[in-house]
Amino acid sequence: MSIQAIGIIISFIIFVILMMKRICPMAIGFPLMALAVAAIVGLPIFGEGGFFATMMDEGAVRNATHVSVLLASAWLGGMMMVTGISKRIIKLAAELGGDRPFLVTILVIIAVAACMTTISGLGAVVMLGSIAIPIMINVGVPGIVAASAFLFAYAIGLTVNMGNWAYFSTVTSAGFEDVQTFALILMGITAAVTLLAMIIMFKRYGVKFSFADRSAMPEGEDECEFDDSKVPIPALFTPLVPLVLVLFTSCGTVASFTIALCYCILSLSLFSKQYRLSDMLNRVLMKAATVGITGAAIVVIQSVLCGVLLQVLATEEVSNALTGVVTTVFPKTQIAFILFFAILAPLALFRGPTNIWGVGAAIATMLVNIGILPANAVMAAYISCERTQVIADPTNTHNIWIAGYVGTDVMTLLRKVLPYSWLMSALGATIAGLMFF
Repeated sequence: MSIQAIGIIISFIIFVILMMKRICPMAIGFPLMALAVAAIVGLPIFGEGGFFATMMDEGAVRNATHVSVLLASAWLGGMMMVTGISKRIIKLAAELGGDRPFLVTILVIIAVAACMTTISGLGAVVMLGSIAIPIMINVGVPGIVAASAFLFAYAIGLTVNMGNWAYFSTVTSAGFEDVQTFALILMGITAAVTLLAMIIMFKRYGVKFSFADRSAMPEGEDECEFDDSKVPIPALFTPLVPLVLVLFTSCGTVASFTIALCYCILSLSLFSKQYRLSDMLNRVLMKAATVGITGAAIVVIQSVLCGVLLQVLATEEVSNALTGVVTTVFPKTQIAFILFFAILAPLALFRGPTNIWGVGAAIATMLVNIGILPANAVMAAYISCERTQVIADPTNTHNIWIAGYVGTDVMTLLRKVLPYSWLMSALGATIAGLMFF
C-alpha cells in the first residue's frame, strides 16, 4: 500500500468521524476532504488547473442535473404543501380506513409514500408526520408502530423520487433508465417488507390508545393556507403525474415536474372556488417555490459541494493511488458482492461508507472510476444500502423529530426498524448482484 493511499484512507476516516460526531457538517466536510485528497496525491492547489482555480468550479456543477431536478421537484412539493393537497391525501386515506387500525395504517402508508415521491425535507416530514402519526395513534396504533410506519412510508416514496434518481445516476455514472428500473424493483421490495413489518408489529404490540407529543412539533411548520377539505379530487393525483410522464412518455424529468405543476394549478382552480387562477399563478406559485426550495436547500448545498469531492476523486492521480487497495478490499464474484453489501448495509448508519448521501458517494465514484465494479452494480448496491440509512439512521433529522413526537428516543426507534431496513437492503443487494454483476 502506497503512502498516498494510506494518507487518503486516514483523511477519509478523520472526516467520517467528524461528520458522525456532528463536529463538521457534510457541506463543509466534502470540500475540505477534497482539498486534503488533492494535496495528498500531488494535485496543484493554486494556479491554472489547480484545486481553487478549476476543480472547485467544475465540481460545483458536476451534479447540476440532480440539482435542477431537485429544484423542480421541490417547487411541485411546495405547491402540494401550500394548497393542502398533501394534507387531504393523508386525511382521505384515514377516512377510508375507518376505525380499523391496521387498515388505517396501510392506507396512511400509501398516502404518505405518494406524497414523498415529490416532496422532501424536514419541513415536509413535520407537516405530513403531524397529520399522519396522530391519525394512526387515535385509532389505537401504538406510538412506536406509528413512527415505524411513517418511516417505512417515507422510504417507499423516496425510492421513486426522481430527484434522487438523477443524483444516483450522476454519482455512479449509471444510466438514468437503469436507475429507474432498479428503483421500481426496490420500491416493491420496500413495500413488501413494510407490509411484513406491520403484520409482525401489530401482532407484537396490539392496539393501544395514547397520544403524540405535539410539543415536539416546531412552530410555524404548517405552510397550508387553504381549507384542505375543499381540495378537488383531480388535484389529489398531482404527485403521480410526473412519475407517469417519465415512465410512460418521452418527457424528461424537469419537463414532467413542470407539467405536473401546471396540472396542479389548473385542477385546483377549475374545480374549487377557493383557488383563484390569478392568485395561483402569482402569489401562491411563488410562495410554493419559497416553501419547497427552502426545504430542499440543505440537500442542494450538499449536492453541489459533494461534486467538488467527486471531481477530485475522478482524477487519474487518485485512481492510481487507490487501485491496489480497492482491488484487494472489494468483491470480485457475484456471491461475494451480494454478501459484502448485504452484510455491510448497516455501515450506512452514522454517515458511514455505504451511505451514498455521505462518504459513500465518494467511494462509489472511486469504484466506478477505477473499474473494479460495473457502474450499474455500484448504483444498485448503494441504493439498496440507502434503505437502512433513510429508515434507521439516528443522525437523520427526521428520525430525531419522529422519535420525539411519539415520546420515545431515537436509539429505541433504531432498534425497532433496523431489522426490517436491513432486510430491505439485503434483498436489494441480492437483486443487484443477480441483475448487474
